Amino acid sequence: MKSKNAVFRILSILACFLFVLMINQSFCAEQNESGDKNKTSETELERALNNYDAHKQEKEKELAEKLNFYLGRAIESWIDAAKHDKTSKLNTYLDINWDELELFYTVPPINHEYYLRGYKYSVLKTDITKTDSLSSPYKAVVIIKEELYAEKNHPANISDINPYFYTVVTNYALSLEYKNDSFIIANSDKKIISMDNDCPSEIKRLRI
Repeated sequence: MKSKNAVFRILSILACFLFVLMINQSFCAEQNESGDKNKTSETELERALNNYDAHKQEKEKELAEKLNFYLGRAIESWIDAAKHDKTSKLNTYLDINWDELELFYTVPPINHEYYLRGYKYSVLKTDITKTDSLSSPYKAVVIIKEELYAEKNHPANISDINPYFYTVVTNYALSLEYKNDSFIIANSDKKIISMDNDCPSEIKRLRI
């Protein structure tokens, strides 16, 4: 009888052990499944954030290209108008603000002694910034360098005319506002930077 009780106890303990083991395995399986789901959710969230960032960067790039295009068109239009004006004044008296030349000369040059022989325009700076305005959400600042090539009046039969050539440099500062897919000039200012006793060789060759 005691032998039967001992066997029964052993079988009961073994059954309990197997039951606990099954529960533990089930719990571990559920934990692994839950962990896999969490990892999948994290991966999907990370992928969504990456896609959003890529889309945002692409939109910002497209906007920058669009704004630069319209600003470039405004700059080109301004330079074309300036070139047209200077072309009509070639070989006439140099038309600048002579009073500003007092910054460079004790006795400023006399305007009717200089003739316009050529010109050149180049863009020194462009800068686009966002504003809080609904009507003009972007503004731009552009600096354009103007070089006017002048020849000072001299005797007709002089052997060397090189010392009589000058370059007058003026910087134009343009302030523009973006409206209806175009940049409009809102304000402009100019300042003579220098008047040097020299000019490009191709301008001189035209006069020799």
